[in-house]
Amino acid sequence: MHIVCERSGGFAGLTTRTEIDTATLTAAQRRELETLIEQSQLLDQPAAKKRKTVADGFQYDLVVTT
Repeated sequence: MHIVCERSGGFAGLTTRTEIDTATLTAAQRRELETLIEQSQLLDQPAAKKRKTVADGFQYDLVVTT
């Protein structure tokens, strides 16, 4: 599983990005993360559409690839 979380926007317009490949985690960490994602039913949700932005607001994008 590959997870990317990106935050963009804000006053300075900077982007921060975090990537996690579950293959690099310990077995316990991997199980915990996969359990949390399963319990959230995140993978059962339709892809979100882009929303209107506001000045200096943050936008969060989360991509989970199995």
